Amino acid sequence: MDRIRLAIWTFMLLLFSVTIWGDEIYFRSLGVKDGLSQPSSIAIWQDRLGRIWLGNNAVNCYDGISTKVIRLSEYFPSLEDANIHNFCGNDSTLCLLAENNIICIDLQMRQPFMPEITATAICYSDDQLYAVEGHSLYRCNVRSGEKEILFSDERYVFTLITPIDDNQFWIGTTTGVLKVDLTEKRIITTCFQEENITTQFLDSESRLWLSAKSGLAAVVSLNGEAVVFNDPGGSSIPYIHCFTEDTRGIIWVGTLAGLYRIEMKTNGVPKIIGNQPYMAETSITALLADRQGNLWIGPYYGDIRYGNIDLDDFKCFYSDEKVEDRLHGTVIGSMAEDKEGNLYVASEGSGINVLNKNREVIRHITKVTHRLPDNKIRALWYDEQTDNLFVSVYKNGLYVYDRKTDRVRQIDFSFIDSTSQLIIEEIVPYRDMLVLASIQGIFKLDRENLHASYLLDDSLLQQKCSGNIRTVYIDDKDRLWVSSLEEGLFSVDLKSQKILSVYGDGLQKGSRIPSAVNSICGDSRNGIFMSTLNSGLLLYNEERNDFSSYREHDHFLLSDVCYSVTRSFYRNLVVTTDKGVSILDMSVKKKPLSAFHIPLSNLPAPLSLSGDCGIYVSPMDRNVYVGTICGLFSFNEQNLNRPGRNYSLFFSSISVNNQLLTPADSEFLQQDITFSSKIELPYNLNTISLTFSTSNYLLSNYGQYEYKMEGLDELWITTSNRTITYSSLRPGKYSLIVRELDNPQNEVQLEIIIMYPFWLSWPMILLYVCGTISIIAWLVWFNKTKTRLMLSLEMKKREVEQMDKLNRDNQQFLTNISNEFRKPLTVIIAILNNIIADAAVVAGKNRIGKVLKQVVYLQGLITRLQTFNREEQEDVVFSFGNPVYDAESPVEEVIETEDNTLYTMLIVDSDCEIRASLKETFSFAYRLIEAEDIKEGYLIALRELPDIILSEIDMADGSGIELCRMIKSHVDTLHIPVILMTYQPSPEQQIQSIRSGADDYVVKPFFMDLLQHRCNSLVRNSKRILSRYIKQKEEQDYVPLLATNVQEKRLLDTATHVLEEHLEDPDFDIAHWAKCMGMGRTSLFNQIKMVTGMTPNDYIVSFKMDRAKLLLSDDVCCPIAEVAYRLGYSDPIYFSRTFKKHVGVSPMQYRKNMLVSQKEEVS
Repeated sequence: MDRIRLAIWTFMLLLFSVTIWGDEIYFRSLGVKDGLSQPSSIAIWQDRLGRIWLGNNAVNCYDGISTKVIRLSEYFPSLEDANIHNFCGNDSTLCLLAENNIICIDLQMRQPFMPEITATAICYSDDQLYAVEGHSLYRCNVRSGEKEILFSDERYVFTLITPIDDNQFWIGTTTGVLKVDLTEKRIITTCFQEENITTQFLDSESRLWLSAKSGLAAVVSLNGEAVVFNDPGGSSIPYIHCFTEDTRGIIWVGTLAGLYRIEMKTNGVPKIIGNQPYMAETSITALLADRQGNLWIGPYYGDIRYGNIDLDDFKCFYSDEKVEDRLHGTVIGSMAEDKEGNLYVASEGSGINVLNKNREVIRHITKVTHRLPDNKIRALWYDEQTDNLFVSVYKNGLYVYDRKTDRVRQIDFSFIDSTSQLIIEEIVPYRDMLVLASIQGIFKLDRENLHASYLLDDSLLQQKCSGNIRTVYIDDKDRLWVSSLEEGLFSVDLKSQKILSVYGDGLQKGSRIPSAVNSICGDSRNGIFMSTLNSGLLLYNEERNDFSSYREHDHFLLSDVCYSVTRSFYRNLVVTTDKGVSILDMSVKKKPLSAFHIPLSNLPAPLSLSGDCGIYVSPMDRNVYVGTICGLFSFNEQNLNRPGRNYSLFFSSISVNNQLLTPADSEFLQQDITFSSKIELPYNLNTISLTFSTSNYLLSNYGQYEYKMEGLDELWITTSNRTITYSSLRPGKYSLIVRELDNPQNEVQLEIIIMYPFWLSWPMILLYVCGTISIIAWLVWFNKTKTRLMLSLEMKKREVEQMDKLNRDNQQFLTNISNEFRKPLTVIIAILNNIIADAAVVAGKNRIGKVLKQVVYLQGLITRLQTFNREEQEDVVFSFGNPVYDAESPVEEVIETEDNTLYTMLIVDSDCEIRASLKETFSFAYRLIEAEDIKEGYLIALRELPDIILSEIDMADGSGIELCRMIKSHVDTLHIPVILMTYQPSPEQQIQSIRSGADDYVVKPFFMDLLQHRCNSLVRNSKRILSRYIKQKEEQDYVPLLATNVQEKRLLDTATHVLEEHLEDPDFDIAHWAKCMGMGRTSLFNQIKMVTGMTPNDYIVSFKMDRAKLLLSDDVCCPIAEVAYRLGYSDPIYFSRTFKKHVGVSPMQYRKNMLVSQKEEVS
C-alpha cells in the first residue's frame, strides 16, 4: 500500500515539474548599506503607510529612502537582540515576539513597550490581539497587560494561530491543525494529526497552506479538504519556512533550498512552477507580498530582495564569452531585425549575436563561422526587400550577409584611397539607396546593383563632409544633417547639393547650438530632435531656423550627457544618457509633456552606457532594446507607464535647527511626523528640514516631485531630492504640500505653525496697541498744548518785538542826539586844550581849565545817558580804563624824522570841524594831509604814502573799515598804521575794525594827549619794523625818539647835540652833561626820565650802542677797539660786554651777520 502511494505521488510530482519557469523577476536588494542592522530577516510586515518592518537581531523599518533601527535591548535590558519574529499589528500598533515575550511598538509615538504577556504565536484580527500558548488561545489587552482565555483543549499544544474571520481560527499544534469556532467553543475540523505543524498561511481564497516538521506540505480548503503537494520526505520541496501570495494568486514558498512558486490549477491541485528554485543558494525564512504587489524575500543570511513581476518588465541579457547561448561582446552596439523577428546584435570584438523571436541567443556570426575580416562590427541594417543584412566591419568597409545562403560578401570600395574612409559608422536608408557615413566621408550604395560612390558630387562638399563625422540624418525634406568634429553641425540640400545652414558645435565663435550633436531623429512635422554631448536634447525650430533645448534641470532627462535619440513604436522619444534612459511623452507634437526615467541603478544588475552603445525599437514586439557595456536590456514602454498601485506618500522625518525631532525627546512633536498633520514650533526653531518617502519602492530611488509652502511660495518647486529645507521662517501659519509630478492627486500635507514670540503674542499686541493709542493721545495733547503755547509765545514775541522796536527807536534817537552833542564837544575840548597849551598866564590857564572841566563833565553826562539806554536794551558795552581828563596839562605833538623833517599824517573825515580840530592839534608835529571821503583818502594814501592815517568809520560815501581793508591790501601801503575813529562804538564794529587790519580803535570824543601818544608809538614802531626789513642804512636800527610837545623836542635836541660833541670823550659823565645842558643833575635826571622813560646813564649807553651799530655796519675794516675808542670807551673788552648785553651778540658776530645780509641782498 505504501509503495502504491509513493508511486502516485512520484507521478504527480513529475507532472507538476514539467513546466519550466518561463518568467524572470529581477529583484533589488536591501542590506547593511541601506541601514539594515543585519543582512537577514526572519519576519516581514507592512504597516498602513506601506513601510516595511523587518525582524532579525533588531526591528528595522524601511521607508523607501532609509532604514530606522530599534534595538529592544536599549529599552528592555533583560531581552537579547535575537530571534525577533511573528510580526502582526493594526494601524497604530506593531506586535512581535522576542523570546516568547510580546513586544509592542506604538507606531505613532515610535515607542516600544512590553505588556508582560508571553505567547508561542500571535495574530491580529478585528483590531484585537490573539495569542496561543500551551493548551489555550487568548485575547490580549496590550495596554493593561491582561489576557482572556477564549478556547482551551488539554489534548493539544498550540504553536501557531491564523485568523479566518472574527470567530474562527486555524490553530497549528504539535499534533495537526485545528479549525476552531470561538462562538461555539469547539473544534470544527482536524487535519494531519500525526504532523507537527511549523508553518501556516491563509491565502485570498481562504485556503490554508501549511508545512510540517516532517517536510509535508499541503493546502486545506475552508471546508477541511486537504491536498498534499509535498510528501513528508520533502522530495519536491525541501524544508518549508514560509508562504505568501502575490497579486496574481501565485503562492511563493520560502524553503531551505531557495524560493519556489506554486500555481493552483482549475481542478484545485497545486502545481510547482519550474523544476529549479530561484536563489537556490539561500535559505528563505520570511516572505511578504505587499499591497503594491512587490514580493519581499527575507533570507536567513543575506540581503533582503524585492521585486514586482507585473511592473518590473525588464529583460536583461548579459555577455558571457564562455557560454554559447549567451551574448558575446564587450560593447553592444547597432541592432537590426529581420522579417522573421530574429534580432541581430553587433558587438565590439565578438561579431554579430543572433537572437530568435523569443529572444534566445541561437548563434553568432563571426570571422570564424562566416569568414568576416574582423569581429569589430560598427553598424547593421536589414533590407527586407532583398532579405539581406548589411554589415559594417571596422576598417574593412561594408559587407552583405545573405540569409538565404548564409554567406557574407564584400561591397566594392576600390575607389576609396584611405583606410579611415572604410570605417562606416552609420547606415541610413534614403529612397533606393543607402547613405554610408564613415569617419572621413559620406557615400551612397545602390541597393539593387550594390554599387558604391560618393553621395555628393561637389568636391568642396565632399571635403566639408570628411571631418570626423559624428552622425548623419536625412529628414523628410531631403535635407542632409551632418555633425562632424571639425565642421560642427550643418545641413545640405540633397536636391541642389548646396549648404543650407551652418550651426557650429558650441565651441566655435558664433555657434548657434550649445554643444556638439551625437544623434538625430524625427521629421519636420513632428519635430527634429538632436542629442548633444553635454547640453541635453535640442529641438529644431523650422520657422526661426534655431533650436530650443530640454535639459536635466527641466526634469526631461536623467542627464545632459546624451548619446542616442530615437522614436519608439508609440512615437515617444527614447534618449540614452550616461545615467540611464529617458522616455519623453510626445503626445503633443513637437513638445514633450513629461518624462519617465529608467536609471541604471534601477536595473537588476549594474550596467553602464557609452556613446558606442546602440538602441533599437522593434516594430514586431514593440520593445525597446538598449545596448550597454557587457549586456543588453529591453522593456516595453507601455508597461513602464502603468501607475503603481496602493502606495503612499508620507513625511518620514523632521529636523529643526539641524536637530532630529522624535516624539520621545521633543515636546513639540506629539506623535511621529509620519502620522502628524500639524506641528507647532516656537519662533526660534524656524529652520525646518523635512524628508518625505513613498512606498512605491520600485521607483523610490528616482522620482519627480513638486512642493509648495502655502503662505510663502507662490509657485510649485520641482525636485528629485527627498529633503525639503526652509530657513528662518517668520512667525505665521504655513502649509507644506508635496505631490508627485506625474500624479498630482497623490500628495501629502503638513501644517506648520511658527508661533509668535511672547512680545508678539495677542496680549502683548493688545498692550502695544493700547500703549500706542496712549502715546498718540499724549502726542496729540502735547501738540495741542505746544501749539497753544507757541501761539502764546508768538504773541508775546510780537509784543516784545514791538517793545524792542520802540526801545530801539528811542535808543537810536538818544544815540543820534548824543552823537550830535559829542561832535561840538569834541571840537570845544580840542580848542580848549590848544588854548591851554598856548596860554602864557597861569591864571588864564586855570580859568580855561575850569571851563574844560565843565565841558568834560557835560560830555560824561551824555555818555552816562547813552550807557543807561544800552543797559535797558541789555546791550551794555563796558569801557574799562576811561581816562581822567587833565585840563592842567594840554599837550602838543612834536615829531620829526632824523633829518629834522616832519612825518606825514593823513586825516580822513567828512566833518570839516573835526578835521580842523585835528589839524590844529597835530600841525606842529606832523605834516598834515586832509581828505573828505573814502575814495579821496585812498587815492592820497597811494600817492603820498603817509606815515600814519586817521580815519572816521561812519562817512557818507562808505566806511572807514573798508578804507582800512583797501590800504592793508595794497602792497605799497600795507605798512602804514591806521587808526579808526567812531562816535558809535560797538563790539561788532571793533571786531570788524581789527579784522580789516586797523592798528587802533578810538572812540569820540577822545583825549588829544592819549591820541598823540598812540600816534607817536605807532609811527615809531612802524619805522623800526620797516627799517629792519628794508635795510635802510641811515635808519637801519636807529629810530629817533618822538616828543609829545615843543619843550620835550628842544630838550631831546640839546641832549643829543651834547652827546654827539663828547662822544669820543672817555671822561664824559652825567655831571659834565648837566653842566653843558645848563641844569642840575637832579633836574637833568627828572627831565630825561620823564621824556625818554630812561635814566641819563641808560640813555647815554643806548645812544652809544646805536652809534656802534652804524660804525660796525659802515666801516667793515675798522677794528672793534677803534669803534670802542670812537664811542668814548677806554677798554674795548668792556665795550664788547656792554654791546653784547644790549644787542645780544658780540660786535664781531654783529658785523658778520650784517655782511651776510648784504651779500644776500646783492644776490
